[in-house]
Amino acid sequence: MENVKSNQSFKRVLMVLFIGIILASFGAVPYAKELLSQLPEDAVGIIPSDFVLGLLMVIQLSIFATLGLFISRKVNLGAPVLESIVTKKETNIKWSSFILSSIAIGFSIGSFLLLSDFIFYKLGSSLSFFASELPAWYKGLIGSFFGGIGEEIIYRLFFMSLLVWLINLVVRHKENTPKPWIIWVSMISAAILFALAHLPMTTSLASLTALVVIRAILLNSIAGIGFGLLYWKKGLLYAMIAHFFADITLHVIAVLIFG
Repeated sequence: MENVKSNQSFKRVLMVLFIGIILASFGAVPYAKELLSQLPEDAVGIIPSDFVLGLLMVIQLSIFATLGLFISRKVNLGAPVLESIVTKKETNIKWSSFILSSIAIGFSIGSFLLLSDFIFYKLGSSLSFFASELPAWYKGLIGSFFGGIGEEIIYRLFFMSLLVWLINLVVRHKENTPKPWIIWVSMISAAILFALAHLPMTTSLASLTALVVIRAILLNSIAGIGFGLLYWKKGLLYAMIAHFFADITLHVIAVLIFG
């Protein structure tokens, strides 16, 4: 009976994530295509139609979400708040506090990244929110759903959970709740992977200098560690909301103020 309830919960959470994945994937298309349009033609190649590009992202994220949910349950991570919502389980969560605090943390992370980026800009970085031509704020708004939903599914729900699970196997830690050091190693590794994933676009938009590379890796790693901490302590939904509003700070508010 318990397994049946667990399977039902898994399917319901996955369905909720799938709805978010569709929104994130097709919402990211206008933002992504505008960034691609700024690149040299030989660096881009053939760009699929909006529908095909969105569909490819939906398929990719759906695979990451399915595997991530499955693995995260084995190491006591995942989406506990989403599970409590879809199963209508009573919790002691104060929703107003939950939502407002995740939004506040997201704005704080975004503001910190913006301030740090300004420092790199003053140091001479050729890639900066203060020096680059960014997509319009409304494209940044809908594109932020990909950051909040898509990137959290890939780098926290899937990669961070996978690393925790693999390290557990290697060190033969049999308990479902992993030791803190395992979480930290996995969190930092996933954050660095998150940062490295931004390098191809970074190197296409700006001249590859030490300062540009340091900026990309450092800022994205700091953000990744922050979201990883939220995923560990509060769950996937909290990290998603915080990531979304961090991106809103960078891609909407910053564009409206400095664009």
